Amino acid sequence: MNKKNPITILITSNEPWGDVWFSKQHYAYELSKLGYQVYFINPTNKWNWLNIFSFKVNYAATSYENITIVNYKNNFPQTIFKKFFTKINDFINCIKLNKNIALNDFNLIWWKFEPYRFLSSFPFNKNKHIYHVVDPYSFLWQDVYQMKSADLTVCINPKYYDYYLTKYREKKIILIPHGISGDEFEENVEDVNLIKEKLGDFAVLIGSITEDIDLKLLKKVAESNINLVIIGTEIIKNESWERLKELENVSYLGEVHAKKIKNYIAASKAGLVSYKFKNTVDKNTRTPLKIMNYLAQKKPIITSLKTTLDDLERKGIYHAEDTNEYLELIKKALHNQLYVDENRIKEYLSRHKYPSLINKILNQLY
Repeated sequence: MNKKNPITILITSNEPWGDVWFSKQHYAYELSKLGYQVYFINPTNKWNWLNIFSFKVNYAATSYENITIVNYKNNFPQTIFKKFFTKINDFINCIKLNKNIALNDFNLIWWKFEPYRFLSSFPFNKNKHIYHVVDPYSFLWQDVYQMKSADLTVCINPKYYDYYLTKYREKKIILIPHGISGDEFEENVEDVNLIKEKLGDFAVLIGSITEDIDLKLLKKVAESNINLVIIGTEIIKNESWERLKELENVSYLGEVHAKKIKNYIAASKAGLVSYKFKNTVDKNTRTPLKIMNYLAQKKPIITSLKTTLDDLERKGIYHAEDTNEYLELIKKALHNQLYVDENRIKEYLSRHKYPSLINKILNQLY
């Protein structure tokens, strides 16, 4: 652990702190390891009338040194008079936070992974603002406000970078792809062996079950005598998903702590990305964070969408054009017939470890 850094970082996230980690949780963890004091500000719960009288902020310690979880309630609903009440809530919430966190400190950074809150930190405006674009936010009205207040905008893929660079030429905008934690390379051998013994040869799908997931494709995988392990949060709950979970060779494990998922990947034969094929029309679609986790374990990746990692195509990442090719690639992976260029993967990941990415971001900020 490094000595405590004088810089305090407030991270806003639309996903709460918990077992499931996205980019924002990983950045919070990695920043804390570097000695920064991190306040992870959870999303607010659904508004109710009692919120009008809520002026408390709850601070909770975590099992990780230097990370504090922050919970508060919006005083006013944002479903009506959206812009007005959002700004009023932002102002009141800044006052609440300032009771325990010196918001007017030059050594404070707002690191915003979502655009919905704190459109500005008025009247506390001495600190720095990072707008970290990890999802398509450009269609939201809040996006413009975040861009105006940001000292630095960080984009995770070329599509977002090109959009913001074209529209906001006067702003400082950089491209920083998804990162990887050094922890992801250190699987528990005993746990890996137990998983293999229990589940046999399988392909694993990591990630939230949303409308984007191609359930028909996964059903085809399961019906092709392929053992399928799925780990993630159920966002959708429909008949197709329920039927998929009932299939004999499908194991849905629910939410697994982020630091234990690597053991399941290490025990697998392949990592899957199973979004609907129609998304592949856009060559810059998505390079999900899960791909980094798969790569860390040197597993072949079968994906239904085109990624931005062209250098690793057919050297670890295998993009299928249709269902038949997708199934064929998984079968080859189960028989160890897909080439994985471990040296090239190692070289790529070495350039995308979080400490290096954090250093690049902060060097651009100051």
